[in-house]
Amino acid sequence: MAFSNDYRFTEDPTPSAVPTSSAVTTNRYYIAQIHGLAQFQLSTLYIDFTHIMNFGEGILAGAIQGDFYRYQPYMLRALHNLIAKYEPQYFREHRQPGSTTARTDTSLANNSMSEEDDLHKKTPNQQTDKIFALAFYNLPLVSRVRQLRTEQIGKLVSMSGTVTRTSEVRPELHLATFICEMCNNVVPDVEQIFKYTEPTQCPNATCMNRLGWRLDIRQSTFIDWQKVRIQENSSEIPTGSMPRTMDVILRGEMVDRAKAGEKCVFTGTL
Repeated sequence: MAFSNDYRFTEDPTPSAVPTSSAVTTNRYYIAQIHGLAQFQLSTLYIDFTHIMNFGEGILAGAIQGDFYRYQPYMLRALHNLIAKYEPQYFREHRQPGSTTARTDTSLANNSMSEEDDLHKKTPNQQTDKIFALAFYNLPLVSRVRQLRTEQIGKLVSMSGTVTRTSEVRPELHLATFICEMCNNVVPDVEQIFKYTEPTQCPNATCMNRLGWRLDIRQSTFIDWQKVRIQENSSEIPTGSMPRTMDVILRGEMVDRAKAGEKCVFTGTL
């Protein structure tokens, strides 16, 4: 699944909804945002969900909202392809570990990666400091904290709440590089899935180690991480009930955006 590169938006978004990396002087709103990412050294592309709802009779919007966790890797791949097409130098400087090079199909034929670009790949001991991400806003429904249920796990949801506490910003291991303690074989780009995740087995057929691993910090990728605790807004608490709380995890450029005491709308997945 990929977004059409030629899909244009002719209406300018409202100034209050425009991220700092956007330009409102063009009808190619998201292409302008990609240029803004490179200009301001940012990594998050903000997508107005109403634009997706108006595309393809809402089929794409329904798929993203109903099964976000499944489609997220494909949307990130599409984002990498667009950045590689419109800002190839910026993409090469911050090539995502483990991500595939932008496709060289007909839509990218004029801007395909050449063999010479391989020289710009990340060198050992050089961590990637830009993890490109998507951020959605203007979802049609904003839920309350007590309305969230298990049936919404994996879906794209927005919820409102008042921030009561924020943790300090810490580094989180994103993609790990491990060294086998038996044969010193290197296993790069092991995705961390909600916990510290080691390789299941050494790829060396004569070793087959499963337990002895050493983390190579210098060749692993870390991103900023922060935990925010939110509480129901005072106007949303039923009479006689105690306010409910929930922890929200922020990553990348989203950290340090929410401050204690602020009423915020968070969009993400359970």
